[in-house]
Amino acid sequence: VSTNTASMVKNDITNQMTDAVEARAAIINEYVASAEEYMSAFALGDEVRQLLLSPQDPTLLARAQEYTEAFASVKGIFEGLYIATPETYVLTHTSQGAIGITTRSGDSLRSFQDTILAQPQLTNLGIMKSPGTGSMIISMYYPIFEGEQCIGYVGAGVYASRLMDVLLGLNIEGLPNSEYIFLNVEDGTYLYHKDETLLKQALTHSSFANEQKINKLGNYERLEFLGDAVLELVSSEFLFNENKDMPEGQLTRLRASMVCEPALAYCARDISLGAYILLGKGEESTGGRKRDSIISDVMEAVIGAIFLDGGIDNAKKYIYRFVLSDLEDKILFMDSKTLLQEEIQKNNTAQLRYELVGETGPDHDKEFSVEAYLDEKLIGTGVGRTKKAAEQQAAYEALVRIKGKKR
Repeated sequence: VSTNTASMVKNDITNQMTDAVEARAAIINEYVASAEEYMSAFALGDEVRQLLLSPQDPTLLARAQEYTEAFASVKGIFEGLYIATPETYVLTHTSQGAIGITTRSGDSLRSFQDTILAQPQLTNLGIMKSPGTGSMIISMYYPIFEGEQCIGYVGAGVYASRLMDVLLGLNIEGLPNSEYIFLNVEDGTYLYHKDETLLKQALTHSSFANEQKINKLGNYERLEFLGDAVLELVSSEFLFNENKDMPEGQLTRLRASMVCEPALAYCARDISLGAYILLGKGEESTGGRKRDSIISDVMEAVIGAIFLDGGIDNAKKYIYRFVLSDLEDKILFMDSKTLLQEEIQKNNTAQLRYELVGETGPDHDKEFSVEAYLDEKLIGTGVGRTKKAAEQQAAYEALVRIKGKKR
């Protein structure tokens, strides 16, 4: 998307506008990549495989339905998520009315089996209109194989309205000199800022400033210092008001977990903030755009910039929307290893362990794959830029399953 869009407009607009188009396109690419990662994590769940091996088992059906609903609820990006047989008979679905439906027959079924279900890999069919609701979705399929045979698949419709808003908003002629993520929290339009210099500074890494010799602009480090203080004040007030009986020590620990580097990086990825950072070529080539330390610093710099130009009220709106929202889910993710250990200790004496099962990518941009086991039973899988992050993701997936079973 980025390459094609940029090539179409490059002859007619300035380099700054081209950069803005590419930044928009980067949001789309990052959103789709995240959706595909969630889809793959769901498809590799033990509940999916067990059900497809014994699709008539009522216990496995109930367990897989709980898993489907819990996973979709936690992730929040799926319009529909389901498990189906190779004949496209729907076994589980986030919409109860869709269970038991056969979605294809005749030539359509044969074509689907010969293409989408032919290989054990995810297929993304792109953006289309949902036949059920009429909303725009990204349609994805992930076949499940037992040996050489496809035993079924996972299907999903991922909400694409945000992506459509981005695409439809690409008014090339009216594009301002720079467009970044400083948006009004209510309607998506930018209302926080008037000072464009602050906008750029909050997203400029020192490596880019040094390469471009933008001494008058500088980098985000001073704004990060200010944003850190504003974030601490706003989050402290929030926790003080929301937890009236919580003692000081517990409030301090809770605040620390909410505004630590991994937590802020998690929030920044949630709004694709990394796509807008201006990095030097060296930092870019070594994976800086995905590094927690950089994107969490930029998140704080954004807050500092908003505070300087828009005041504490606008800074508070931004923090409430992008940092303090969905706290239960974020805390569950950030503390997943600890919470999983506590959950297991409540109910049994089985041993929890994490096993590294794969490493991919060059040394500066590795991706680790980890599986979580309860004794010998696989309960979660995770992928991350560090082993710790992959373990955290595996523990998070295990917690989602456990909580689904308890509902």
